[in-house]
Amino acid sequence: WYTIWPTFWDYFSRADRTQGDHRLSISAFGAGDRYGRYVLQPENLGPLEREANPPFVFDRAFHIVSARHNSLLGDWEAKGNLALVQDRWKASLPNDSQDRLEHYIWLRQDLSKEPTDWLELVAGLLAKGQRVQRTVETSQAWVELTEDAPLLARGVDVDETLQRVVAGAYVEPRFRFGAWRVQTGARLGYDSLLQAGVVDPRVTWRWTWGENFGIRGAVGRYSQSPE
Repeated sequence: WYTIWPTFWDYFSRADRTQGDHRLSISAFGAGDRYGRYVLQPENLGPLEREANPPFVFDRAFHIVSARHNSLLGDWEAKGNLALVQDRWKASLPNDSQDRLEHYIWLRQDLSKEPTDWLELVAGLLAKGQRVQRTVETSQAWVELTEDAPLLARGVDVDETLQRVVAGAYVEPRFRFGAWRVQTGARLGYDSLLQAGVVDPRVTWRWTWGENFGIRGAVGRYSQSPE
């Protein structure tokens, strides 16, 4: 194989607006690359060699639009981020191909308030909705393409769609008592793929002595959904 004509591209744009205690930022960016693998001198190949070494083209591109805000709502500070993502992987041979197309939306919103000088209340939520489509049409297992096109390398036709929602919320009272900082709370999560929810309680603390010495610790349960 011989690689020629690689092509790369990217873009980025951003707009910001501030009005009083509210700030909004909207960004759009993306990138992609495309390359082909070809035999250096295909005219010198025999029919069987030409069939075993067809031209291969790989094309990947992703696009992201995100909105971020920071606002003061009375005594509460609100921070949030919303992102829309498209990620596509395409690989093709003259008669075989694979295509993986993913769309997802990601949301995070955090709220915080300090009702007293020794207490801070923090809460938030996050959610991700995902849709993945995978299509493979192949007549054989192209083991030579394991690194570039693993679905083609398997040699199995595929036509499937995966939809998934992962959501969570948390509450964290944070206390300050002299040299002590104590953070308690719990996180709740749900994964539609696993059809299960979890509750993760946790406590962290820190004690400082002067400017150069401190002790910290944590106890809790931590869960993470598989990717």
